[in-house]
Amino acid sequence: VQYVCALSFFFQPGDSTFNTSNSAPVTPAKSYEREQMKRMMRVKSAGNLTDACEEERILCYKKNLAPVPAVGHLNQAKVLYSTCIQPASAVRKSTRHIPQHPERVLDAPDFKDDYYMNVIDWSSCGVVAVALSFTLYLWNADTGEIQLDENNEMNLITGVKWSLDGKFLAVGFRDGSLKLSELLCMTVVELSCTTLCVLSWRGAVVSAGYQSGQIIHHDVRVSQHITGVWEGHDREVVGLHWSHNQTKLASGSGDNTVRVWDESRLGNNTSESLFVLDEHVGSVRAVQFCNFKSSLLATGGGMQCKTIKLWNVNNGELLKSIQTGSVNGIIFNRDYKEMMSAHACGKLIIWKHPNYAEIAKLSGESLIR
Repeated sequence: VQYVCALSFFFQPGDSTFNTSNSAPVTPAKSYEREQMKRMMRVKSAGNLTDACEEERILCYKKNLAPVPAVGHLNQAKVLYSTCIQPASAVRKSTRHIPQHPERVLDAPDFKDDYYMNVIDWSSCGVVAVALSFTLYLWNADTGEIQLDENNEMNLITGVKWSLDGKFLAVGFRDGSLKLSELLCMTVVELSCTTLCVLSWRGAVVSAGYQSGQIIHHDVRVSQHITGVWEGHDREVVGLHWSHNQTKLASGSGDNTVRVWDESRLGNNTSESLFVLDEHVGSVRAVQFCNFKSSLLATGGGMQCKTIKLWNVNNGELLKSIQTGSVNGIIFNRDYKEMMSAHACGKLIIWKHPNYAEIAKLSGESLIR
């Protein structure tokens, strides 16, 4: 095998082997030697140049076989090189780990299993409020501190909701009374004739849904706190949520409908809502505006319906209907663009936006509210 190479003695200083000048003296021996050298340099190799041992190669010319630079290599020209072991089509997308077991389990004696009550809420300050029949239970997730407020009047707690800043807790009772809690100092702000079922905050205004179908708005900053009464539902209001831009309120009811209200009517008594969404065939407790897409509203039907429906609240259009179990709650995850639903059959399901395919299912040992 002949290799396209040159031995070192051909490049000694003063050697005229490769001097092709016409004026250089040429002997017959030198002329013959030069012709043989040219012929050897032009001939095609009979073997694969890459098969030779490292010790046998001086120069080796390859096609498209330059070594790949190391990942993150920075050369003297400050050019950053990167490489991938696999082609782009074969690279797998990384997926986050979703725990299948709870981080902590808290005892909840006397917790009421009632579809028409909303008795647990987590504040933006990391404090969980849980109503255990007649007792309000507060647990600080950061410190583990526990506070209890005994209800001496033996009035069943039917709804709890923290303000957006986590400073105030609204507590509703079976007799219709609504109380505000700041460091467990209770102040009565309203007494209605029917049971309070659900609460939602908009700044300093707390909206309360009642068994009568009314929605009453209370401004906690003033003594004449009732700013408006909205009447539209025929049965109890069990789902209530202000949008994250605070321009719309969604209410779900035992009359199988969801109503979308505009904040411009907040200071008025009215029965006119923007939209009446009537595609559910059962009571609607789960209502939640999306926190990363303001026009999206998710609603979940109860045992008779067993569907999650996604709506465009700008025009009332039904975007998608997902068949699932009885839905007790819905929440959106802005960071991962996901939706989580809680079901009466003891499971949590995570759905991926925008097609809302199921990506994870978490099972509990008892009923998940």
